[in-house]
Amino acid sequence: MQDSRCLTAPGAAIKTLWRLPGCFFPESAETALSFHSNLARWSKAGEDCYLRSASRGQEFVLDTTRYPGVVAWLREIL
Repeated sequence: MQDSRCLTAPGAAIKTLWRLPGCFFPESAETALSFHSNLARWSKAGEDCYLRSASRGQEFVLDTTRYPGVVAWLREIL
């Protein structure tokens, strides 16, 4: 697997701690990644953000019309 496609934060003790580009950081609970509206799960660090991901699974939904930077990031890694 390519490092650019691995969401788990480097050195994380658990796989559900993700490092994402800062463009994923939610504007509000209503616009956050599905199952991640609890803003306490999110933090920012420089140009990145961190998410303590829900353990529900790997299929979450994000309205990319509110997060155009995410689309650009996906194009880069795919």
